[in-house]
Amino acid sequence: MEKILYILLTIFAGLVVTIQGPINVELGKSLGSDYWSAFTSFAVGLLFILLFIILTGQKSPSITQFTTTAWWKYLGAITGAIYVLSVITVIPALGVGLATILLMFSQLIMAMIIDHYGLFGYAVKTFSVERMIGVVLMAAGIFLINRR
Repeated sequence: MEKILYILLTIFAGLVVTIQGPINVELGKSLGSDYWSAFTSFAVGLLFILLFIILTGQKSPSITQFTTTAWWKYLGAITGAIYVLSVITVIPALGVGLATILLMFSQLIMAMIIDHYGLFGYAVKTFSVERMIGVVLMAAGIFLINRR
């Protein structure tokens, strides 16, 4: 896939994940529970992914592939659940804008830690002055967005 398509897909994912929180908050209000909202979100998402797998003809991994995969590689599901439930909880208290910018800021910090140390087998990208300036500018953005 051309790099521009990856960039556009990333922008699309950013737009979609930003509306996910408010939609899940409203689902939680309808269901009377943030937990059931998160569960329903994952259940519907599971069905959507399963449909996508079927429609695209994806080959199923073998039992051996599942059982020989390092345990920590399955933690993405838990981190996803923590993310969804946290977002459902914080958006009513902080608002969509502040919650989103804080999520982006914390994601940026974690991404730079992963890059700097080459965690999960990714190439090392050392922390630099330019990256520090980016963090400071984003922190300033958080301040300005939260300012009344």
